[in-house]
Amino acid sequence: MVEELKTLSLERSEFEALRAGEAAALLEGWVVYRVTGADALDWFQGQATNDLRSLASGDGLVESCLCSATGQLTALFAMAKSGDQLFLLAPGECEAEILSRVEKMVILEEVELEKLEYVPILAMPNCPLPSEAKWPTSMIAVEGVHLSLVPQSTISDLSLVSQDAVTSLLVLSGTPRFGLDTHAKTLPPELGPDFDARFVHYSKGCYMGQEVLQRIHSRGRTNKTWVQIEVSGVEDPSETDFLTVDLNSLIRIDSQTVYLGTVLRNDSFEYGNTVKVQDSNGKKYAGIVRGMPIYPFA
Repeated sequence: MVEELKTLSLERSEFEALRAGEAAALLEGWVVYRVTGADALDWFQGQATNDLRSLASGDGLVESCLCSATGQLTALFAMAKSGDQLFLLAPGECEAEILSRVEKMVILEEVELEKLEYVPILAMPNCPLPSEAKWPTSMIAVEGVHLSLVPQSTISDLSLVSQDAVTSLLVLSGTPRFGLDTHAKTLPPELGPDFDARFVHYSKGCYMGQEVLQRIHSRGRTNKTWVQIEVSGVEDPSETDFLTVDLNSLIRIDSQTVYLGTVLRNDSFEYGNTVKVQDSNGKKYAGIVRGMPIYPFA
């Protein structure tokens, strides 16, 4: 028997508190680095799947990936700039890969990373933040919400929504959990068209894995895609013709609507159509295939 998947919960009350500026969302487990050196931005431009050049001319935030030579996703991160300061933010699961890439690939360039005792939070612009908070900047994770950095020592002073709510919002917005919604063979385009548009730039120039991703882009499709299945019912176990899938997430919205995160072969579904699936424990569901982002309380 496969271990039961943990159910994540997102309640309307928490979502409304976040949107009203009454609470913030902590990106728990993420790391923050200050990036310095005369060659830093150019060096990361040659490693990242996205185009970071916009940061040379002004403040902003760009989400990106690192890939292997064969195009597999090896890390997720974001580069952000405020004034003359450049920052790198990443899930903790990606930290070792990023540091390893810097250690191995920086040769003569001037590139340095300094880990900071700050944590990223998502909050509306009117949400009260500590005076030490750095640069609110827009982030696509939740529409209308901004990202800021706050000292770790001030977290206890903030009103925070639950980590279930944070994880649910990120997943439904199309930001995967590294190592849970992805695996060692995941290609960035397999994470859906919205993720591909946010994290990959197909005319930016060379980076590791570019040839493979460009070939996929030119072909216009992948063989499989990360999706959400909006459950409309639990099917009779005696019925047949179910797709056996590995579920990555189970998100319950306001104790009612359920979204199942999984990867489906592209020849087995169309967005908006109903599919029947069974998980590794044999539990069967019927639901509508949805692409991300999904706005649960729109």
